[in-house]
Amino acid sequence: MCLYIQTLAKFYIMTKSISDYSVEDFLMDEGFIDWVYGDDKKTHQNWEGLIKDFPDCTHKIHQAKQILLSMDFETKKMSTNQKNELSERIQRKLQNDSADHVVVKKPGSNWMRYAALLALLIAVGIVVKWGIREKEQDVQVSQYVVKESAIGQKSTITLPDGSTVKLNSESKLVYGENFDEHLREVELTGEAFFMVVKKPSVPFIVKTGDIKATVLGTSFNVRNYEEDANIEIALATGSLQVEESRAASGNNKIVLAPSEMTNYSKSSGKMNKIKFEEEEVLAWKNNTLFFNQAEMKEIEQELERWFGVDIRVLNQPGTPVKLSTKFTNQSLENILETLGFTLGFQYEFSKNKVNVTFN
Repeated sequence: MCLYIQTLAKFYIMTKSISDYSVEDFLMDEGFIDWVYGDDKKTHQNWEGLIKDFPDCTHKIHQAKQILLSMDFETKKMSTNQKNELSERIQRKLQNDSADHVVVKKPGSNWMRYAALLALLIAVGIVVKWGIREKEQDVQVSQYVVKESAIGQKSTITLPDGSTVKLNSESKLVYGENFDEHLREVELTGEAFFMVVKKPSVPFIVKTGDIKATVLGTSFNVRNYEEDANIEIALATGSLQVEESRAASGNNKIVLAPSEMTNYSKSSGKMNKIKFEEEEVLAWKNNTLFFNQAEMKEIEQELERWFGVDIRVLNQPGTPVKLSTKFTNQSLENILETLGFTLGFQYEFSKNKVNVTFN
């Protein structure tokens, strides 16, 4: 039972019937809070009976329940001054956030105002972690770090636990400023190679699209660009568990060993495990462009991402392109010269734009 919320609720005087309750009224009802957080069978029976008797309230009850379950409080006491200052801070935050956010004010003490406003903060999607201590009056806001590599650039990132991430071009990594003591979690768009510090008691999770990979200490590659049909996760060392992160995904789960990778189809949701060639899949982190039976569209996309240019193919080749080759530490001009001779096209290069014309 969350003692802190229970204490807040004692300051609320019920003046309405259940049928007239708003979401905020449920949040301030001690009986409702007992039902959400407690395990008393009689309380559960009473509220389940009320839901049946007042079906019009079902949506509001569910919404209030979800808000309470998302709250994270400590059970320390607060002084009156702390209560008042927190209430004022929250009100200012709500007023400044958006003209679309409606603040419902209720008569009564600052305790009531604080509880209702706090519920509204979470209801409108403001992600806040409340660390309330006797000697601290500030609200501790969970901070996130966003690292991005622009087109034509790559970067290396050191995470709070000492793990390192090499981020490919046109990629983004989001993670907490400080990892939780029980969990290390990041979110990736694009491609990155992870070298994770071993901490057996603290799992490391990478989320990308509908997939999440869980490790304790290992190195692996994740690729998920918007235009890719599949999400690819390739394991270099250690072991790795890959699964769908959607709630309704069932048991779609695969455990990888070194030199194994998983392909997850974004369209069908199917996931399979195959062997991979490290030279091909991990080539990018060694400054090598690797093409394996690549069609012209794939060549365009890789060159654009690698060098930060706009490539336009002005006409179609006489025969379909299927290119297998690699380039290590080569300039764009050298690559275009080689590809032009091999595939039979001319090119014009001006101000980050490349026009390609097949013979």
